[in-house]
Amino acid sequence: MLIADNETTHDLLNNKAIASTIIKTLTDSDEPLTIGVHGDWGAGKSSVLRMIEEGMCGGEDTVCLHFNGWLFQGFEDAKIVLIETIVHELEKARPGLAKVTEVAKKVLKRLDWLRMAKHAGGLAWTAFAGVPTPEQLTDALSLIKGAIPSSASEVPVASLESAIGQLGEALKGGDSHHVSQEINEFRKGFEELLQAANVKKLVVLIDDLDRCLPATAIDILEALRLFFLMPGAAFVIAADEAMIEYAVRQHFPDISYSERAKSYTRNYLEKLINVPFRLPPLGLSETKIYVTLLLLSTEIALDDERFLKIAQKGKELMKTPWACNGLSRADIEDVLKQKYFDQLEPCLKIGNTIGGLVARGTKGNPRQIKRFINTYLLRMQIADARGLKSYINPEVLAKLMLVEQFLPELYEQILSEVPQKQTGTSLTIQGLESNEADSAEARRLKDKFAEADYLEWGRLSPEIGENDLRPYLFVVQDRSRVEYVGVQANNLERLANELAKSKVSIAQQHKNVKALSEADVVRLCGILRGKVLESTTLKKIPSGLEGLMLVAELHESAKLELLELLKNLPTDDIGAWAARGWQKSLGDQHKEGVRAFLERLIAEGPKEHRVAFDVGLKSLKG
Repeated sequence: MLIADNETTHDLLNNKAIASTIIKTLTDSDEPLTIGVHGDWGAGKSSVLRMIEEGMCGGEDTVCLHFNGWLFQGFEDAKIVLIETIVHELEKARPGLAKVTEVAKKVLKRLDWLRMAKHAGGLAWTAFAGVPTPEQLTDALSLIKGAIPSSASEVPVASLESAIGQLGEALKGGDSHHVSQEINEFRKGFEELLQAANVKKLVVLIDDLDRCLPATAIDILEALRLFFLMPGAAFVIAADEAMIEYAVRQHFPDISYSERAKSYTRNYLEKLINVPFRLPPLGLSETKIYVTLLLLSTEIALDDERFLKIAQKGKELMKTPWACNGLSRADIEDVLKQKYFDQLEPCLKIGNTIGGLVARGTKGNPRQIKRFINTYLLRMQIADARGLKSYINPEVLAKLMLVEQFLPELYEQILSEVPQKQTGTSLTIQGLESNEADSAEARRLKDKFAEADYLEWGRLSPEIGENDLRPYLFVVQDRSRVEYVGVQANNLERLANELAKSKVSIAQQHKNVKALSEADVVRLCGILRGKVLESTTLKKIPSGLEGLMLVAELHESAKLELLELLKNLPTDDIGAWAARGWQKSLGDQHKEGVRAFLERLIAEGPKEHRVAFDVGLKSLKG
């Protein structure tokens, strides 16, 4: 089970306190308000908006709606879509009220004009601060020529108002005389819409603004100016401040990049945001608790009462992170009022062991932490599927992954060492984990990685320097980069060739097959499986299959490889040999897999062999 990486109301970060504060601020204020929820990508901004939405819903005179500008990027002018969304949501919130529908139509008519103005080089939006200049009106000329008689080759600027009046329904009846007046009419219409809908508080949650391209982000922010000073309208904007500042710099490219320019971009955002809230990164103790809760959520459902109690305890500890060191066994047993159950032990150990380096490596970013945990869980699943689970200690894998993700130079060193030894161990790891290195080479390597992060990693439990790390690298690393010297590729090919020969030749390889490392077993199975599938006929036992059966007899992981092969064998040309011989290689624990194979042969195999297949099935049942 992997952990979903999307916004959620399941609060594992104690962010509900921020959401509750924002809700109270919105509820207590009758003035127009813009609130910023700031934080890096993946800090939990979207989840805070979800919590606000959940907390604001239900009020008779309150409408809370969600807008994601990123979804509309490239399809439509974002500011127009934002306003249209607000209008349509107000209609949906008050279905059946004729007055609301009537006023909404009038407001949308105004939007049609604004949409036209957008194609005239942003004319209307610029005019919000006053009547447009003659140059701006001249820029609009090319757009409206279609509304002017073709005989008119040149049109005075003073005639543009008349031409605009012919553009359609938006201005029918001559109710607009100036661009700025049109903006004011829109604002009046929107206020009338709020009154008709009996909405005293309109809360618009704007999400993923920092995912938008700079032009789209600025469009949406500019649209908010229409609602400034509009009673009852409030906006909550989730955005990474640095990305918005970047968008402002792109919007004003002539501003030289200087300290003054930085101040300007920051002031631009501060002018739009009345009340800023910033989601801080997680610290050491908070990361330990968060990692533990994420791992626990794969063992207990998020809505399970036991998980909710543990999560609540974790959030209580997060309130005073300086006074705790993560969740403890006693904490969990205390809230569950029962003895700690065994499957939670690895979650607690791993969470408290790796939390420090994960906190530093991810800079306390919840999304990055989730990605690390999901990668870890996925690799455990791969190990299980390949029959390697008995060779993989979860704590060893987690410790090795810390190096892979956050200490790349050390990881490259380990990659260069482990495959070169029959034992699969790393001298560098042994040096980092010991107080006194045993040899001059170990001391040299320890000195090379003497920085604090490396030394702290070496002190983490468990010690893994004496472990055969080849199975772990096989699970973690792209196979193309790992050369296993335990049995070199050419030696594996030679062994596979011997296992594809006669029964006598296969029997002679018993000792060599038994001595294989688990990583080499998986690779050998792949070679033999290829030989089986290359066979032109299955009327007789294919070359390589009996060798694979010997490997499965001696290694548990190969049993799963053999079963997977049986599932994929074509049945229309298979011989009677397939009826028997599986007990020795697969054992009783995989009897159900063999039964499924034989039942498929009876249903799909050659008719002349179905009696043999049936006999094989009955003997299996016996």
